[in-house]
Amino acid sequence: MKTFYKSLLITAEEAGIKMLSDARCCQLLAWVLEIGGYTEESTHNFKLNQDIHIAQKRLNILGGETPKAELVTIFQKYHSELLNFLNKKTKKPQWLIDFENYYRLKPYKNN
Repeated sequence: MKTFYKSLLITAEEAGIKMLSDARCCQLLAWVLEIGGYTEESTHNFKLNQDIHIAQKRLNILGGETPKAELVTIFQKYHSELLNFLNKKTKKPQWLIDFENYYRLKPYKNN
């Protein structure tokens, strides 16, 4: 199953088919930047890791490349929403709740 999912993602991307939306790619990278590195789940969730890799390619941030400007603004929106939640300025964004459910992650508690 793991190999099939990885092959499916790669084939779709090479064919120009977006299995992950641009928004989901930006959400993934915002989550990785602010929360992902602090969770064991980020290393053991195969689907999450494959999707993160696709997100990095989509935003063109592998190996010191220039990020795609049109996606940077979308990323900044999700990153800002996440920072506001982490700084206790707002409640948990709905996209983060949906994200955690989709990848079967433990809900992040902002204590």
